Amino acid sequence: MRLIPALSLLLLAGCSTDLSFSSNLDKDNFDDYFAAGQVKLLDTIPPQAKRLGLVEGQSCQSGPQYPIPTPAEARTDLRKQAAALGANAVQLQLCTELEPGDNGCLASMVCYGEALELPQ
Repeated sequence: MRLIPALSLLLLAGCSTDLSFSSNLDKDNFDDYFAAGQVKLLDTIPPQAKRLGLVEGQSCQSGPQYPIPTPAEARTDLRKQAAALGANAVQLQLCTELEPGDNGCLASMVCYGEALELPQ
């Protein structure tokens, strides 16, 4: 019975040390991850839009164990690429399936568009 209080004191003493926490989480990673959500998909380019350049988004099935590519994933990547140019909108021009092996993928879907900056 005398051993239990001694072990408890030892454990409490171990808990009183100054602990530090290190993580691989980075604020920039969060900004990149959520960037696509800040970019609107448009069918037409409004007259007040500033054109920032052409962008391409891709969804790739790199192996048989990975899911089949979808237009939704390609559009999300398109929005992410537009955000990297500072866009808050992208005009979707075309989504198409590529032939297997063209880009190292078993199957892939690609979307093309134009990155735009709309006034707030």
